[in-house]
Amino acid sequence: KLPTDGQIIETQVGTIIFRPLNSEGAPAVSTKGIKVKTTGIVREIHFENYVSTEELRKTVAKILKKDATAILPLRLASLAALHGFTYGRLALRNNVSNWGSCSAKRNINLNIHLIRLPQELSDYVILHELAHLKHRNHGPEFHRLLDSLCNGREKELSRQLRKFSPRRSLP
Repeated sequence: KLPTDGQIIETQVGTIIFRPLNSEGAPAVSTKGIKVKTTGIVREIHFENYVSTEELRKTVAKILKKDATAILPLRLASLAALHGFTYGRLALRNNVSNWGSCSAKRNINLNIHLIRLPQELSDYVILHELAHLKHRNHGPEFHRLLDSLCNGREKELSRQLRKFSPRRSLP
């Protein structure tokens, strides 16, 4: 199902607004039927009614990747430095099943959809992955460390995070 006029996605960088067009007799907004207009922190996705949901998802993913690239590497570096962690490389991914992961090589993967979360929750995910640098499992020591990194709010933040899903890229 295509989004309706005015539906929005909020990100930590700005707002994405969907603007479907009536294609009867109107020229296409582009050869693909999608055009993104940026005004400050507002990105309007204008699209023809023949555009597929998958094409719109790809357009949203491009915007989220750009937003995530502007925010998440700096946030990871800041939180890692604040808490004394060192990691390998960072990769930003468009995952549908997880918010992040940490490899045995100390590399961190973060989902571009973290940018749709309130910063407090995206920070929680980043801290979760940083905690895996010390504890490679979800055992008691891992949870004690994560809880201390979250100022005693691990369970509360985990509960809040469950209200969101990385699968949902369109409103």
